[in-house]
Amino acid sequence: MLRNTVEKYLKLFKDSPNYRETDRIADEMKKEFDASPPSVSEVIQELENYASNPDYPGASFVMMAAWRNLSKDYTPILCHILNDESNNGLH
Repeated sequence: MLRNTVEKYLKLFKDSPNYRETDRIADEMKKEFDASPPSVSEVIQELENYASNPDYPGASFVMMAAWRNLSKDYTPILCHILNDESNNGLH
């Protein structure tokens, strides 16, 4: 489910004509995550996808989802990402 949400918003952001629209889309995404927070396991799975592919296009959206459902369970994968020089996009 998180994967589908990330892909949906990634497309909306890419198709957005201006910053005002991207702000509106970001607010919409946050409301969606607040209404139906992603599970911890979904977030970890997507973080692992980012860790294995530093060019993962939805990484920032996954981080936004993680903020909507905080968990200490993210610590190992986030430490892995921070310690890997090829994953410097989210630092």
